[in-house]
Amino acid sequence: MKKKCLSLMLTLLLMVFLPKTVLADDNIPLYRLYNPGLRVHLYTKDKNEYSVLGKRGWNQEGLAWVTANGEGDTVFRLYHPDLKVHVYTKDQNEYKVLALRGWRQEGTAFYSEGKLPIYRLYHSDMKKHLYTKDSNEYKVLATRGWKQ
Repeated sequence: MKKKCLSLMLTLLLMVFLPKTVLADDNIPLYRLYNPGLRVHLYTKDKNEYSVLGKRGWNQEGLAWVTANGEGDTVFRLYHPDLKVHVYTKDQNEYKVLALRGWRQEGTAFYSEGKLPIYRLYHSDMKKHLYTKDSNEYKVLATRGWKQ
């Protein structure tokens, strides 16, 4: 846990103090937030959304990963107002079908281009999804009720 906190702190420090030219022009940081009341994560490339939600009870967890700008598959974001959760998918059919089942389509969240694998997990009791680049988090959560 200490190692993860140090890593997160280092990432945040680098984001604040390094010049913006560290990221290529076609790369965009994707931020991760957590709402402890709702027990959900949110992923956004919108710095304003990240900042505003950080003032409204969401824990800002920093950089989730870096995404390409317009390259690779489109990853869509949907929101369910009754469940108060977001889901992300590259599957256009899933995006369309969920819209017919009460999910609000929010458009393109980010693009999937790159060599970094992003893992999606689902917890059926909580009815929540989690996305992570951390293969260890992916493996550990699979032993704690999350379906890979």
